[in-house]
Amino acid sequence: MSTLKVGTIQDHANGNNALVIDSGGRVTEPAKPQWKITCGAQTLTTATWTLMNANGAVYNIGSHYNTSTKKFVCPVAGVYYVYGQWFGSVSSNRGISSFYLNGTRIYENLTLGISANGGGTYYGSTTIQCAINDEIQWYGYHEQGSNVAINNNSNLTHWGGYLIG
Repeated sequence: MSTLKVGTIQDHANGNNALVIDSGGRVTEPAKPQWKITCGAQTLTTATWTLMNANGAVYNIGSHYNTSTKKFVCPVAGVYYVYGQWFGSVSSNRGISSFYLNGTRIYENLTLGISANGGGTYYGSTTIQCAINDEIQWYGYHEQGSNVAINNNSNLTHWGGYLIG
């Protein structure tokens, strides 16, 4: 049996830390693509798929999320976990949180709004198999009734994801 003792593994081209093991044995991947984005104010038009106004980066490790185009561009092929949650000014109708891959809707989670403080929370999460340069975007949808004002509080409306491997 052999023992390999190492604290850091760097990439071969640039010397960036790819894997770090601290003295307690905890492993981190400081360059692993991951993002969490908040939304600016916006209104969802009833019965219309709407690209969420996700333009405020809480973190954007690797800078693969573009706050102007609202796209995450996959830097490496692999499986990505994505999640999204929006809070809107509706309490009784159904809404959808959806993810698009290269412009095509591939996942949607239809939920009945969880009513709280005059609105509803709509959420979804999934895994997506991606190739290099695939683009992921987050959309919202409100089924019926009047248009919905999205609450731009970062605790209530945000989306993100990360590379699983």
